[in-house]
Amino acid sequence: MVFPIDIKEWRQLSVAEKVQRCKVWAEEARKLAEHANPDRRDAYIRIADDWERLGDVLDASIPPEQKERVRYERCCYKVGYSTL
Repeated sequence: MVFPIDIKEWRQLSVAEKVQRCKVWAEEARKLAEHANPDRRDAYIRIADDWERLGDVLDASIPPEQKERVRYERCCYKVGYSTL
């Protein structure tokens, strides 16, 4: 899996989109850890934990009045629907 992080693209994402990407990348890193050699497994787990923490920090920055919209965006992202 390639983690294409383009700073220009990242800056244009909504906070909800950033949170979702962090969660997806954390999940991918955990999958890699499951099948990694023992000497690499811990590194993948640390990467997954870091992505998860970043997603949590970003999620905490979303104002309460926007939380319902964020939940809707996450649901749509998971199933592949556009939120536009």
